[in-house]
Amino acid sequence: MDLKNIEQLMELMRKQGFNHVKFESKDQKIEVTMQPASVAGGMAGMPMMAHPMAGLIGQPMGHAMGQPMSQGTSKSDGVGPSAKAPPSGHVLKSPFVGTFYRSTTPGSDPMVEVGTRVRKGQSLCIVEAMKLMNEIESDRDGVIREILAENGQPVEFDQVLFVIE
Repeated sequence: MDLKNIEQLMELMRKQGFNHVKFESKDQKIEVTMQPASVAGGMAGMPMMAHPMAGLIGQPMGHAMGQPMSQGTSKSDGVGPSAKAPPSGHVLKSPFVGTFYRSTTPGSDPMVEVGTRVRKGQSLCIVEAMKLMNEIESDRDGVIREILAENGQPVEFDQVLFVIE
């Protein structure tokens, strides 16, 4: 990787609000950490970290995560988009457009379930954006009341992912 590629990577990190990225292939290894900058649009203070699976760059996400596209989830378990009234309670929204994943690796248990007690700073899910895995952390202590995104499905900027009470 030459200096021009590193500069392009740093510019992409600035645009997306990332402060850390790590990439490894069999013949290259690079890790870039930048000072966090204030990010406009309500994303300031939202932790955004490269996930260890970011080494899977170049593979389609469905294959990299080993997750089939979701066929829908029962609403009785609190997972899936709600067609009812807007959620009540504190909502945690996606800080950017990407793909929502409930677990860190294919086949592993979800990071949280409905009813899980969470602490501020605890990782709740991963949103893959621009081939980087970003852990989304709780911004408060509480209990997960609803999970409003489906595993492996796209999420939009500002889309409600969790309701925490």
